[in-house]
Amino acid sequence: MNRLALLLIFLSAELFACTGNFSSCRQKLIDSHSLVNTQLQIALSDSRRLVYADRAPESVTVVKEDPFLGLYLIEDTQPFRHPFSLDERTAKQVAAIDELFIVPGAIVQAQQGLNRLARFDQPVAEHGILTDPCCSLLGVVTERGVIEKAYLEHFLEEGGNYADAGMRVETQNGKIMVTSVDPYFT
Repeated sequence: MNRLALLLIFLSAELFACTGNFSSCRQKLIDSHSLVNTQLQIALSDSRRLVYADRAPESVTVVKEDPFLGLYLIEDTQPFRHPFSLDERTAKQVAAIDELFIVPGAIVQAQQGLNRLARFDQPVAEHGILTDPCCSLLGVVTERGVIEKAYLEHFLEEGGNYADAGMRVETQNGKIMVTSVDPYFT
């Protein structure tokens, strides 16, 4: 086969890949056992799982933790063969997925810091993932909103380290008011 034919095959595969429905992503979520009770445990590429939970998982090795967002990186004792990844491409189609539902939609409000998670334009379950048709991990769906990919990448690179003073402020009646103090900040 000549080079031009190979190039055309790869180009057509790229153009038509990752289009259509999200059923394979839902099946991947089920096969990887990503939903365990009230915890979301997403298989990642390096024998680790990204966990979203109210508290640190027990009986596992926690590699990193972010108590602000409820994220934990744990050692995966039974790695999944086809883990989720955080790809660099821009998603044209997005859906929130859990074991039962596939909800196509879009982010209508971006995540603003740790207290204001992103908003999805459709009602979704409390625990799931935000993905594109290629099954790339774009966010974690929580009861408070969506933790976007940029925050997931920051967590995987830096852990729960943030450069702030541990308090949250808002402007109220033209004045800056402290609305909460971070209980994890010493």
